[in-house]
Amino acid sequence: MNLGSLQKNIKSIGNNSAIFGYKNIINGKYQNNKLKRLINLYQSQYRNGIAQGFGDYLRGSFFLLQIAMKNNLKFDMNFVNHPIGEFLEISQEQREEEIDFKNICRYLPNNVEKMHKEFYAEFSRHLNLINVPNYYLFCNSYPISHITNFQRRIILSKIRPTEELFSTIKNVEKQLNLSTTYGVIHIRTGDAFILQNKKIDMLSTLSILNQIKKYISPIRQYLLLSDNNELKEYLAKSIPNAKFIINDITHLGESKNPSSISVKNTLVDFFLMSKAKSIISFTINPHGTSFSEWCAKLYNIPYYCEMLNVAKKKWFSMLN
Repeated sequence: MNLGSLQKNIKSIGNNSAIFGYKNIINGKYQNNKLKRLINLYQSQYRNGIAQGFGDYLRGSFFLLQIAMKNNLKFDMNFVNHPIGEFLEISQEQREEEIDFKNICRYLPNNVEKMHKEFYAEFSRHLNLINVPNYYLFCNSYPISHITNFQRRIILSKIRPTEELFSTIKNVEKQLNLSTTYGVIHIRTGDAFILQNKKIDMLSTLSILNQIKKYISPIRQYLLLSDNNELKEYLAKSIPNAKFIINDITHLGESKNPSSISVKNTLVDFFLMSKAKSIISFTINPHGTSFSEWCAKLYNIPYYCEMLNVAKKKWFSMLN
């Protein structure tokens, strides 16, 4: 397996995630001759808040890339100061950059909660105030136009796994004996489980099983991914064509001091998901789960997301 096999899922089919086209954005005018490059910098803590998840980072990277393309600016992604930098290739040039990490800010407000055409104008006015050639920031805003395959290739070129991570992915593939046509079932039960070591009760587990069973084909192999190992073990007993691995993972944005192995395992999940032929996601969050959504958008994989029914019930419980 090589990088090409991990990234081969960039298809030529159209993307239907258009929000609004560049030609419809008329209220903003970028005018800054000093600014030359936009860098979405990923680290655990910012001057004005904590980081968001890896999917949020990818989403914001698409946004900044489109802004850069529209305004003839250079674009880059930097995670030299984030734990994922141990497992993704970083150029020597990036390692030697002088960056004031303590003063990197999240861009706020963003367009995550409310989409509006005026956002481009607001961001343009913000960029007009930048008086340095290289602007480092964290951004998780939504792209302002449909995502093209050219843009996908640029983002993919920025997140190349190290040889160590490649080797681990290959070993997991062999261990699970994954087919070339597997689908992914991704279940996010929430930060209470992954960050606070809560346990899920049996009633909730049964509800989750009943909810996802109607989306499963008996003739297709599935890779079961979740932030809850207990849930994976239970579901696999009732879904014989599902493969899973018990591993320590983490939330790449909000975990404090995550272990190296948990960061590595989370990236293994991401890159295994990137090879799937489809992704079906279930989440406790009404806004979805960016980890699987933006993997699907990046690799142009058919994607469906549904809120867990248990998240809508008062009897959804977490046990200490």
